[in-house]
Parts: sequence; C-alpha cells; structure tokens
Amino acid sequence: MPGASLVSRRSVLRALAAAGAGAAGPPCRLRSTPGYVPPGDRAGRDLSGRDGTLDFANWPLCIEADGEDTSRRPTLDAFTERTGISVRCTEEINDNDEFLGRQDQPALMNHQATGRDLVVVSDWMAARFVRLGWVQEMDRDPVRNIWVVEFGVIACSGIIPLALICGPIRGIPFGWTVIDVSFGVFGVIPLLAVRRMIKRLEVLTEGAPAARAVEPAAG
Repeated sequence: MPGASLVSRRSVLRALAAAGAGAAGPPCRLRSTPGYVPPGDRAGRDLSGRDGTLDFANWPLCIEADGEDTSRRPTLDAFTERTGISVRCTEEINDNDEFLGRQDQPALMNHQATGRDLVVVSDWMAARFVRLGWVQEMDRDPVRNIWVVEFGVIACSGIIPLALICGPIRGIPFGWTVIDVSFGVFGVIPLLAVRRMIKRLEVLTEGAPAARAVEPAAG
C-alpha cells in the first residue's frame, strides 16, 4: 500500500537520523565542553631560540636531592649539563584537583599561558588534559629524519677532496677550485648547527610522552 510504504520510508529516515546523531554525539558534546581547545589552536609559540629555560611543576620529593645540599637536584643538574637548558622546578603539586583549580584551569580554559612547560599529574588527569586539548604534541620529525642532515654533512665533506683531486685533473684554475671547496666549508656550517639542535631535541624526547603544556598562540 502507498501509505504503508511512505510510513516505512519515514521510519527508516528517522532511524538513520537518530543513528547519525548518536554517532556524532560525543565529539559534539566534547566540542561544546567549556575550555575545550580545538586541534588547530593547540600550537604555541616556539620560544626555544631565545628562552633556554624549562619551567617544570612537580610533586614534592619526587626528584632526589643532593646529600649535602638539599636545594640541588643532581638529575636536573645533569640534564642542564647535557642539554644546556636550565630547569626551574617548582614542587607545587600536592593534589591534582587542587593544583588544577588553583591556577591552571582558568588559564587553560581561556587558552592563556600557565607559566609552565611541563607538569607532572596523575594518569587520569593527564588523560583529561589530552581529551580537552590542553597539551601540545611535540614534533619528532627532525629526530626521525636526522639522517637527511647527516647525509648533507657527509656530502659537504666529500666536496673538499673531490675538488682538490678532480680540479687539477680537469685543468680547473686553482681559484675556481678554492670556490668549489668553499661550498663544502660554508655548506656544512648550518648543517652542523641544525644537527646540534636536533640532538638537543632528541635528548628532550627520549622516553618522554609526546606532549607538552599548551601556551597561547601569538595574537
């Protein structure tokens, strides 16, 4: 019957609409959660070029103190010696909720700076940070692709003997040979600088979660 067929189509459409709404429900609710930071707004400004300090919020007595000077932290001192990055460690976390509600939550909900690069919270609180977009994923591509830079260093090194050996064979004037050699000398300088920065980044990311606290984007 036509009427029955029409009702059947409507029932199917309603069922599909309800299923679609149910499937889209959780992400929609998450996006409407106060303080949620969308993926496109989670990247902060990179200040590593002019700010060599890591601000670190931790629990009390989690990092060993020096036996003679309790204000010193040998682990952090070793980190600074190895990377050149100084650490300001504040042992201010006594309770997850208390720490978050005291200062960080209002700032994070409004996408403002918290003054911390790294915070150590319990796993369930860390999951909340991730869920709400309050952490920024670290870019590990330079570490994974450091071979590209190292290959460039090897290539630059090979230019020097190649120019000095092949130049006379090909009858190239010595002045031009010096210019060829300069490509290897001046080309390797920025590559070595980049390699050094990647090695520092590798130290920071070894065995660490690929996340850091969100800082506000410029503007």
